[in-house]
Amino acid sequence: MWVRMSPADRTYLLERRTTEMTFSDLHRTCREALESGKIGSPVALCLHVQLADVGADLQTCVGALIEFAAKLFESDAARLMARGDLRQCSLLVSFGGGETLQVNAGCGSASATRLQMLLIGNGGTLQLEGGECFDESELPADWSVKDWNQPIRESLQSHDAVQL
Repeated sequence: MWVRMSPADRTYLLERRTTEMTFSDLHRTCREALESGKIGSPVALCLHVQLADVGADLQTCVGALIEFAAKLFESDAARLMARGDLRQCSLLVSFGGGETLQVNAGCGSASATRLQMLLIGNGGTLQLEGGECFDESELPADWSVKDWNQPIRESLQSHDAVQL
């Protein structure tokens, strides 16, 4: 992946130049873009993921996305609000540093797994293009993805936010 920059509107595009994209690829590229200072400090991350397999483990994938955001924000998740069900859900996660993650996730409604991403910084944005070859199953070896099933289910059932 590489970053194409459009300084006029301060939008930076991540473009996939390989046949497969993993969490490691995405995290490394986002970290490089943040370290360049071009978009400033991360404020919010918007993710939309559609998993092709109707039997996919959506909650594990969503948990990995929360961990991905925590690594980008360098902050822990503090509060989670979920709506939907175990096959199609939307989450809003607040982090300790004031950052926000918004996730829309579903499974079984796409012909191929696809990820769309918009990272909003206090000085610009970073947008992913070419997320149609996203491989949600390959997590970095050093990531310890905690079990997000309980807080997600609790929020889905209570229709309220859950403190983490």
